[in-house]
Amino acid sequence: MQAALGHSQLSRAKAGIARRREIAKRYEAAFADLNLDLLQGAANQDHAFHLFIVHLENRADIYQQLRSKHIYSQVHYIPVHTMPYYKQLAEYSLPCAETYYEGCLSLPMYHGLTDDDQARVIEVMTELCS
Repeated sequence: MQAALGHSQLSRAKAGIARRREIAKRYEAAFADLNLDLLQGAANQDHAFHLFIVHLENRADIYQQLRSKHIYSQVHYIPVHTMPYYKQLAEYSLPCAETYYEGCLSLPMYHGLTDDDQARVIEVMTELCS
């Protein structure tokens, strides 16, 4: 069953990745002059763009403002050492992982994202980050 599912997904993989690269190129061009860091390779590289992550100084505020406008971003990759199970084992600090986590935000990125929806994300991000 899993092999059949994987096989059917592989037949659509190239088109999905091509679409994600188009979306990434538009994000990169739109955000070139904004005060945020783009955390993945350039859209012309061999990158699948599973996520499109930006790094912001005021991530929590931007996240909430996007959400209030029905734009649903995500925060990925919580540092493992901050999770309750691992905290009980030992307290330690990993400053690079913590700094990354405090500012990372994954913008909407999926092959079905329409150009109009992406334009709205770009418009709102530009307002919030200018």
